[in-house]
Amino acid sequence: MPVLNEENVIKNSIKELLKSQYAGRFEILAVDDHSNDDTPAILSRLSKKEEHFYYFRRKKTRSRIGKGDVLNQGYEFLRHVKFPNRNPDNWIIGVFDADGRPVEGDLFTEVGKLFLDETVSAAQCGVRIRNQRKLISALQDVEFSTFSYITQTVRDRTSGAVALGGNGQFIRASALDEIRHEGHYWNTSALTEDLEIGTKILISGGRTRFVNRWISQEGVETFPALIKQRIRWAWGALQVFKVYVLGRRVISSNISWKRKLDLNYYLSFWVVPFVVLFTLMIFFFDQINLVAIKNGFGWKFLLVNSFSFLPLIVAGLIKAEVNLVRIIYLTPISILYTYHWIPVLCIGLYKMVTGAKPYWMKTERYEVYVPDDHPSPDHVFTLGEILVDRGVCSPEIIEKALKDQKAQKGSMKLGEILVDSYVLNKNDLDHALGLQKKLTKNTNDADTVIPKGTSSNGRKKRLPVGKSISGGAK
Repeated sequence: MPVLNEENVIKNSIKELLKSQYAGRFEILAVDDHSNDDTPAILSRLSKKEEHFYYFRRKKTRSRIGKGDVLNQGYEFLRHVKFPNRNPDNWIIGVFDADGRPVEGDLFTEVGKLFLDETVSAAQCGVRIRNQRKLISALQDVEFSTFSYITQTVRDRTSGAVALGGNGQFIRASALDEIRHEGHYWNTSALTEDLEIGTKILISGGRTRFVNRWISQEGVETFPALIKQRIRWAWGALQVFKVYVLGRRVISSNISWKRKLDLNYYLSFWVVPFVVLFTLMIFFFDQINLVAIKNGFGWKFLLVNSFSFLPLIVAGLIKAEVNLVRIIYLTPISILYTYHWIPVLCIGLYKMVTGAKPYWMKTERYEVYVPDDHPSPDHVFTLGEILVDRGVCSPEIIEKALKDQKAQKGSMKLGEILVDSYVLNKNDLDHALGLQKKLTKNTNDADTVIPKGTSSNGRKKRLPVGKSISGGAK
């Protein structure tokens, strides 16, 4: 897990991952990209409590240059330092973002079954959006659970060339070793390192599969945040297109023609929004009599062809167990939503043509930091609880400070005593007080607290729209 300033989500994500059912060996490594919030303290505390969780903090001189380099250093640590003698053919490396959490408890078991086939080099599972309080994040869930899901399923069953995503990707360690180039596995300059490494694995002769399971992640909740995120995605996709399609790496590779056609088509799909834009312009010019369109097809054919993708959206939403009412109104809105790719790709193309230097843009998080494992909706978090949970103070120090406060009959606040007598850093105190204020405000809004859902057989439910698999206040 590459991690950068993820204090709001990291603890819940790691705890959800550790709950997963898996009969074999299973470890989690978090690579902290020199966070300057409470992330390091949270990771340190978890590493002391959880046997199979490890973390290390990157040096400042190498930090914040992109997710690809974090993944490279993390895998190098595992492969050559932590487990140098482990068999790479029987070792699967999963990549999860800090907000990534399995929806079903048997995700890793299903992944393991796929990799029993020695021809499988990598796999990708489906993605759902769990924070759907706003329409824009609900539309992102439609995007992932329909277009992405169906595309991945079809490619899995035809060409065996499933695309890898940044969240919920799995790669056989020996496949990573095979594509190592100049000391790197993931491309450090790629803005979509997931798409790039997936393409690299495929043209090297590897096979990628789709795992019929979901992971959940946070979607962005504002339109500016969406545009910022998608510019990076578009720019990254154009980078891969330039290298692998225009650079003829796909066509010159020693893979089947079916897979070559699949990859060239998929990596060139960014042109479709521009074709749509051109078509709309021609239609507009026809309406104002600047041009005349002659059409040899009947109106019935045009109508069916124009909306032929609607059944795919509905089928995807049904598969994702979205209720009928939301399907009815989300389907038409999602058509308009897809048009955001036109300006986003225009910006990405402009950056490519002008030779702008790629830079990493971090996605905003919305979940609220929750210090307690199972807080009740009306629980009020004390300053001591927050400081202990963050790993800033030990329970013993808090207990001594409370005794001092009682002896002074409350003449000094707990924070003042900790700073004056127990060398608590003032910045740590201010941050903890800010968190306490935020949590107190949040717990007053009871209907934002969503409990963890499990089915009657103990397996986690598939994520219904509007629910969260994470416990605690949202």
